[in-house]
Amino acid sequence: MDKTTQIQGAYIYLDALNVSIHGLLEAKSLTVQRTAAAYYYNMFHNNLQWFGNEYISNQSKLKYVPIFLNQKNCENTIVIRENPEMKKSYYSAFNKSIFILLLLALTASGILKAQKLPLPIRANDAITGNTFKDKIESLSLEDREKQIYQEILNGNVPTFLRVLIPISFSKTIQDSTYVVTYFVLPDYLAVGSDADYFLIPMTPILAQKIAKAIGFTLPTKRMVDQIWSNASLKLAPSPIPPTPQMTTIPVMWEHNTRLKGQRKETLKQASLGDLVAGHKKDVIISNKIYEKSSKPVVIYGWHYQNGTPIQPIYAGHSNTYADYSHGIRLVQDSVLINNKVHLITSVLRDVDKSSLFSDEGVIGRPFYPADKDQ
Repeated sequence: MDKTTQIQGAYIYLDALNVSIHGLLEAKSLTVQRTAAAYYYNMFHNNLQWFGNEYISNQSKLKYVPIFLNQKNCENTIVIRENPEMKKSYYSAFNKSIFILLLLALTASGILKAQKLPLPIRANDAITGNTFKDKIESLSLEDREKQIYQEILNGNVPTFLRVLIPISFSKTIQDSTYVVTYFVLPDYLAVGSDADYFLIPMTPILAQKIAKAIGFTLPTKRMVDQIWSNASLKLAPSPIPPTPQMTTIPVMWEHNTRLKGQRKETLKQASLGDLVAGHKKDVIISNKIYEKSSKPVVIYGWHYQNGTPIQPIYAGHSNTYADYSHGIRLVQDSVLINNKVHLITSVLRDVDKSSLFSDEGVIGRPFYPADKDQ
C-alpha cells in the first residue's frame, strides 16, 4: 500500500499489519484482508473503538492511521496513511484532536455490496457455546452480561451470523415513494461457533450497549414483522412452560438445544446464514420504553406459522429482565433510502419518514437507557 491511499468504503479495520475495509460502496482499490481484534471506525459515529486485548502490547506498532481530507477533494473516500507516530502510545498517536476521522457521504453511484457484522474474526481458541454456558451458569446477572459483552465484542460469534441480510421494500408517504433497504442479522445474536453456539438472551441494557458499540440498532415492531415475512425459514415457536426458572441459564440452554434441533432438521431447506425467524420474541425499540418512570424491556413477536405473533407488544418486565424466549436481532443503523444513506435511528425521529420503520409514529428516543437507573 502506498503511503497515502484513497479507498472507498464505509468503515475500516486497523491492526498491526493490515487495513481492511467493508461498507456500502465496493472497495475496488483494496483487497479485504485479515480483520483481527482491531480499531474500528464507524462511518456514522466519529470514534475509534477497541475490540479485545490481544493487540494491547502492540499499540505503538499500528502501521496505518485514518486522516482527514477536505471532503470536496475526496468524496466517498477514507484516506489511510502510514502512521508517523508508531513509537508513541495509542492515546498519543490516535488522539482525536490530532486525527479527525472522515465521515463518508455515500452517493447513489455506489455499488451495493454484502454488509458484514463489524466484529473481529473469531479466534481459534475462542470458547464454544456449551463451554460459555458452563462459564456463566452460576454468575450473577451483572457478571453474566459482562462476559457476554466481552465474548461478542471480541468476535466470539458464529460465522453464519456475519453476513447481514438485506430487507427491501417500498412505501409511499404523502405522494412521495421511498425505496428502502436495511440490513439485519440472519438469526439472533449468539456466542460460539457454527457447530456449537448459544443464542443468548440478554437485557435490553446490554443489547443496546452492543448495538451502540458497532453502529447497530434494535428493530421496531414493524421491522420484526418485515423480517418474519422475508425469512427464508419460518420456524414454529417452541415454548417452555413458564416457571420462575425461565430466566436462568439452564432453561435458556434447554431452549437453545431445542432450536438447534429444529434448525438441523431444516438445513436442506435453508442453510445456516439464511434469514430465519419465528423462534424467539424480539427485544424491540418502542415509545413504550419511556412511557413510565420505570424503564421496561419491550418485547414482541414469536410468530406462529400463519404470521400471528404469540407475543403482542408487551412492556411489563423491567429492563433488567431476560428469559429464554428473548432474542436480540441487531439491525445495521445505516440504511439506504432512495439510494442515499440515512440512519434508522434518525428516520424514526423524523415526522415525515418515521412510518417507514414505525407503526407507532415518531419514536423520539429510539434506544434503551445505558443502565438500569437512567
